[in-house]
Amino acid sequence: ASVWAVSLSADGKYAISGSMDGTARVWNLAANQEVRKYAEHSGLVSAVAFNPNGKWGISGGFDGVVAAWKVADGSEIWRVEKLGVV
Repeated sequence: ASVWAVSLSADGKYAISGSMDGTARVWNLAANQEVRKYAEHSGLVSAVAFNPNGKWGISGGFDGVVAAWKVADGSEIWRVEKLGVV
């Protein structure tokens, strides 16, 4: 699916992409490989970011959800719903 948002980690080694298929994916830029997929959105992911230390991914989308999840294993830390389009 098409990519709508990208954010780089502070060290420049990783990127998060947000896609039309409802996923946020973490990429190892040196290896050119996907290392994690967060697939808990029900629509387009239009905003992504890393927290300052790079351990969390933050994603928001057209489903009205903003979520924080661990980059290491993809487990959700917190979630806010019904925000309208993010």
